[in-house]
Amino acid sequence: MKNRIVLALAILLLVIPVGCGKKKENLTDAQKFAKEYTNVSEDNVFVYSTVDEIIDILESGTGIIYLGSKDNIWSQAYVKYLNEVAKEVGIEKVYYLDIIEVQKNNTDKYLKIVESVKDYLQYDDNGERVISVPTVIGMNKGFVVGFNDETAWNTKGYSKPEEYWKEEEISKLKNRLSEMANATKFCIDCNEVNNPEI
Repeated sequence: MKNRIVLALAILLLVIPVGCGKKKENLTDAQKFAKEYTNVSEDNVFVYSTVDEIIDILESGTGIIYLGSKDNIWSQAYVKYLNEVAKEVGIEKVYYLDIIEVQKNNTDKYLKIVESVKDYLQYDDNGERVISVPTVIGMNKGFVVGFNDETAWNTKGYSKPEEYWKEEEISKLKNRLSEMANATKFCIDCNEVNNPEI
C-alpha cells in the first residue's frame, strides 16, 4: 500500500508541469512598458519592437522610434514627455527597443542601426559613433525627419533628471518632439537633409 502511494505521488509529479501553480502574466506592451518605465501609466503609446522591425523603419518606414533602457534614469524621465506629446498629436505607436541590450554584442544589426543615423550620432572615447540613451528618431518613408538625444550626452552638469527637467526645458523638448511627430505624419519633401536638432 505504501509503495502504491509513493508510486502515485511520483506519477503526479511527472504529470503536473513545473510552475503549474504560477499564473502567467499576459501583459500588453503598454502594461509591460509601464512596469518597466514607472513614469508612465498603462495608458501609453509604446510598443516593443525587434531589431529587425527598427531596421525596417529606418530603411523605408514611417514612425517614431524610441531607443532607451529601463535601467537608465534619463530614459526613465524622458518617456513621460515623449508619451504626452505622442498622445497630444495623435501618434498611436512609438516603436521601442532597449538598445543597450543590442549594443552589448555590437552585432551587425546594431551597426546597421548606427549606419542609418550616423550623421546624428556623437563619437565615444574610442572615436566610434555610438547610440546613447535616450534617443528618439522620427522617420518618414525611410528619411530621418527628427532626431533627439538631448540628455544622452549632455545633462548640463545635472546628475538627476528632476534637476534638469524644469518647466522651460520640458517646454522646449515638447516643442521639438511635437515638430518631429508631425513631420512623421506630414512630410512635404522628405528627400531634403533634415535638421538633426528637431
